[in-house]
Amino acid sequence: AMHLSLKGSPLTDRKVSVPSCCVSFATATELSPVYTHVVENTDSPIWGFHQQARLSKELLLDPHQTLVFKVWHKGDEERVVGFASVDLSPLLSGFQFICGWYNITDFSGECQGQIKVAISPMESLMHLKEERQARRGIDTPGALIPLFSALSFPASAGCDAFPRPIARHVEGQLA
Repeated sequence: AMHLSLKGSPLTDRKVSVPSCCVSFATATELSPVYTHVVENTDSPIWGFHQQARLSKELLLDPHQTLVFKVWHKGDEERVVGFASVDLSPLLSGFQFICGWYNITDFSGECQGQIKVAISPMESLMHLKEERQARRGIDTPGALIPLFSALSFPASAGCDAFPRPIARHVEGQLA
């Protein structure tokens, strides 16, 4: 991550200027969310986190559902820095994986940086494409899909556009 911000946080009033952060996300099989380890006292944490997890197929079939990553500050007080929402539906359009930068948005809608996430399914999802087409507008109970999510969390404080050095870094990783 780069330039994670505690801007607008009550913690900045208490002289906590540098975050100690981790990231969490919910799975279909665990009662509590999966967490990365905490990287302490830096606004540029590097997690190098990889996780195999089962996610609800509703994340692919329901156009109103997304996979949500929560970025946390874990210090004397725990608080959510913000959320990043990842639409998994491109996986049903033939994409082999999803890899990109997503805004980290706080409760007031302010951007607190970006997060890079890469997700790839462990098995073919084409049968779900047919199911999505067959049930448009029909709500049915969800089942499980196995997904491998290779996650890293570089972030930038800019919200409108990536700074040029970061954009070159992303282009180099995706090439």
